[in-house]
Amino acid sequence: FGSSFIRPSISAVPMASSIVASRRALLLRLYRTIGQQRLRLLFFCAVLVRTWLHRRWWKGLLETLLSAMLSFRWLRYDREKLRSLGGHEYCVWWPPSSPRSAKLCWVLVPGGMSSGRDFYITSLGMSPAIARDESWVVFHNPGQGGTRCESVSAHGLTRTDCLSHFLRHIREQFDSIVVVGFSAGGMPSMSLAQEEQPIADAFISVCSPDRIRLVFEDQASWWLRVDVFFAVWFHLCMRAGGWFELVPFKNFPWPPTWEGYMKPFSVRSFEIATGRHRSFEELEAEHFDGSLRMPPKAPCLRIWCVDDPIVTTRTLEHGRLEHCEVWWEKSGGHCGQFYWSPDCAQRLREWVLRACKK
Repeated sequence: FGSSFIRPSISAVPMASSIVASRRALLLRLYRTIGQQRLRLLFFCAVLVRTWLHRRWWKGLLETLLSAMLSFRWLRYDREKLRSLGGHEYCVWWPPSSPRSAKLCWVLVPGGMSSGRDFYITSLGMSPAIARDESWVVFHNPGQGGTRCESVSAHGLTRTDCLSHFLRHIREQFDSIVVVGFSAGGMPSMSLAQEEQPIADAFISVCSPDRIRLVFEDQASWWLRVDVFFAVWFHLCMRAGGWFELVPFKNFPWPPTWEGYMKPFSVRSFEIATGRHRSFEELEAEHFDGSLRMPPKAPCLRIWCVDDPIVTTRTLEHGRLEHCEVWWEKSGGHCGQFYWSPDCAQRLREWVLRACKK
């Protein structure tokens, strides 16, 4: 009789084991939940710390995006197609209000993968930098602004043949001409400023890269792979500009990176144009380097933002900046200085007027 109080019943054994199993499952589920929460917390903290360390880059990116949205204006242009001495067709856009003869003409050069529709063009064109009685025009290299490349030529981002042809074409119509290049559009501007006869009276670059390879290699090292966006956009621009049909290459930008698409496409186009293979590094000094390797033959100004999220300051050739005047703007991101800095346009006008008097 007494032993029945010590020995558990047979039906109680599975009940006890099920309770233990449920407790273990509950503890395991709780442990996993806490582990996942810790993992999420650690990931969130890592992202937060990295964001804080690169807060100036994020600031520049936000300013760039806001500039693109808030300063963009859809302007009407009169398009004019011209043909250079080498037979290359290019296009220039004249605002209807711009006189074809005046004291001063501003020639605005957009980036290599854009046109006169970009926000920074209208931002400067409608700013106090350009007076009402002055003229401004948007210059596009072949394959931009409404033209298509008819043949493969050995020209990179620093090509000046068509820009020189256009400046000579309008030289007698204006007392002074100033060339303003934005982003990669500043590369031919700086290249032309170093020629013996630069034609224009002053040259300006805004957020322009020096060696474009360093810019894309820098972007490829980020968590946010901006070079992927530019590779896809590059592919679309090559299709729109006629290059895609002239250069046998991949039908689709894969992998969509600098090393996987943009760089080999550029090498391939030069190989077709010249008949011999050269690496991008061998082509770089002549065709893809927008830095000032010598003192320019005309007044030259370069404008950058310290928080530029596209052309970061560490990709520039700082040893060559002594050849020109440099402005380091505190806001505006990439090419948004004339929207974020109210006095930047006025300072630019004063600089141009002084430069054209020399």
